[in-house]
Formats: sequence, structure tokens, C-alpha cells
Amino acid sequence: MNLIESLAASLEPVYEPTTGYGVAGLLIITIPMILTALGTLVVISRQNSSRKDITEVKAGVKATKDQVVNGHGSVEDGADSLRVDLDAKFGEMFKQMAEIRDFIGMTPPDPVVGPDDTQPYDVQVFSAE
Repeated sequence: MNLIESLAASLEPVYEPTTGYGVAGLLIITIPMILTALGTLVVISRQNSSRKDITEVKAGVKATKDQVVNGHGSVEDGADSLRVDLDAKFGEMFKQMAEIRDFIGMTPPDPVVGPDDTQPYDVQVFSAE
């Protein structure tokens, strides 16, 4: 037997159903492989859609971060202008509150002490006298 004859013999069908029982047996053998292949296709397609969703979420997070950081400086750059702006606004508000307190004759109480008992909070509580 030469190489060509052995290849021809190996290519002959191993199982060729001739009755309904033979077809049922063939289906029993091949259906698990077909279902596995279909399941693999479903998993791959869901991975691709999840990858697209994750890319969209990352783009949205980056856009939000850029919008928040834009105009406020960056902590890494040493410029925290948002903090400076807030401190200026609160300072102006406390100054106006002091003017109103002086105008109506209220005196400020002792400052509220922080949790470490060293630095007072910037909380102003008024009492009428």
C-alpha cells in the first residue's frame, strides 16, 4: 500500500447512516459540538460588545475629567485655583456676615474647636445678646 492508497482509505467515511436510527445517532454525536461552537460565537460577540461599551465609558470618564479640570488647574501642577476661588468666596461671605452681625448688634460666640482641640473650625454660630 502506497501513500496515495492510504490517504484514500483514511478519507473514506467512517460512519454513514442508512436508517433513521443511524441519523439519530449521528445527531446525538454532532449536536454537542454544534452547540459548543454556537456558544463560543455568542461569547465572542458579547466580548466585542462589552469592549465597545467599556471604550465608550472610558471616553465619557475622560471627557468628564477634562471638563472638571479645565479652568481649575491641576493638583499635579501645583495650581488649585478652584480651592483658591472657594476660599475667597467663603472669606467674602464671612466678612459680610460679620458686617450684618455688627449692624444688628450680635456678638460672635467662641470658635468651635476641631477634633484635635488645636484649630477651630470656620463655623460661625451667632447668639443674640
